[in-house]
Amino acid sequence: MSGTHQYLVAIDFDGTSAATFEDSSNGMNVHVASNKAIAEIFGSEGVHVYEKLGGLMNRDPGELITIMLKTMGLSSEPKDITELYIQKKLSYLIPEVSPIWPRLYPGVKQFFLAVGKGELPIDIAIISSGHDSFIQRVFDANGIPQPNILVTSDIIQSREMPRRARYKPFTYQLAEAHRQWEGSNNIHERYVGRAHGKSNMIYIGDDEKKDGGLAEQARIPFLFVPFTNPDFIPREEKGQLLISDFVHLRGLLTDNIDRLTKGESFSSILFGKGDDELFRPLPESEWPYRKMIQKPGGEWASSRMNKK
Repeated sequence: MSGTHQYLVAIDFDGTSAATFEDSSNGMNVHVASNKAIAEIFGSEGVHVYEKLGGLMNRDPGELITIMLKTMGLSSEPKDITELYIQKKLSYLIPEVSPIWPRLYPGVKQFFLAVGKGELPIDIAIISSGHDSFIQRVFDANGIPQPNILVTSDIIQSREMPRRARYKPFTYQLAEAHRQWEGSNNIHERYVGRAHGKSNMIYIGDDEKKDGGLAEQARIPFLFVPFTNPDFIPREEKGQLLISDFVHLRGLLTDNIDRLTKGESFSSILFGKGDDELFRPLPESEWPYRKMIQKPGGEWASSRMNKK
């Protein structure tokens, strides 16, 4: 689906839009569901390994399972085990969804309703390590219009894995949302460039490493919500801005309707700087993740391409 407006607001889901880490009335949450799925698949030894790895830690399912298999010295096909993990995790989560759980963060429902009514001239993309069916169920349960674009781990799992990283903080999911918004699969420029509406995109999230890192690598403004990590301090010189909640976000955009209508960049609206001033052109040697090389065990490392 291509966008209908000239601005794209990309938003994380878990810990940003909905409090999926909090318990439902039955004591279920994303962490508990993941723990149970790991136990069913890998047994007690797997649970021990999982805990040593720090648990879920906002990892994409494919990323998590690849690390689990490597750590346990197993040769199973990651794609198959990931699909099983997703199926089991969702079997615990989906039945819990209601207007009560997961709790939406302050202003989220009103923000999405305002966008649905056309009060804000933006398109919305949800970019998440979660799953289409769960997120769509949450939106329906709360009577909220579905986002224009939904890019979850499902799209990663459905495609052949190339020799490049697809998980946050890498930009694959955001680039996919960008392509859908543009209505084209032919965005050929390097993703650090400024064409194809990049100056009119922002990303909102709660994880300074995964979400903030994604925005930094894509070179678009990062709006940080402090719901799960109140200690992080955004740095405006890096294009980072604190928003207390979605009431704040809605007010910020509403107060700048005229500037949005004129097509000003988010850099100008949010930071008072030109897009090319906040995101200066990078020399070729500094292009991030221009070529990703997969090391044994599924880890990724960046490598510079030799200039021909």
